[in-house]
Amino acid sequence: MYAVMSRSPQSNATTAAGARKTPKGTSGGLNSVSALRARMYEYEVAKREAKAAEEAKSRLKIEWGSQIRSYVLFPYQQVADHRTDLKTSNVDGVLDGDLDGLIRTYLLQEGSEAGKN
Repeated sequence: MYAVMSRSPQSNATTAAGARKTPKGTSGGLNSVSALRARMYEYEVAKREAKAAEEAKSRLKIEWGSQIRSYVLFPYQQVADHRTDLKTSNVDGVLDGDLDGLIRTYLLQEGSEAGKN
């Protein structure tokens, strides 16, 4: 009544989906899917690393001469903001934390540059 199905004597027989069977009986198609996933993962990692490298290049290097402001206290008193070319003689106010004028000028300059782009 019951038919006994035997395995194919060939270990590399193809399945109905066309994937070759490995000697252990697992489908080779699963291995190709995992290989494809691995390649896609490597591609995404490389893409993220390239983007991070590009962003790192665009950042300014912190070295001598890349400061935001210069403070001159002797022989005259002056604070110069190098981003906006604003100069003020209110050194005591800036050193006490009165940066509103410097910040406002910077934001206005950045806003006008963003409007041009």
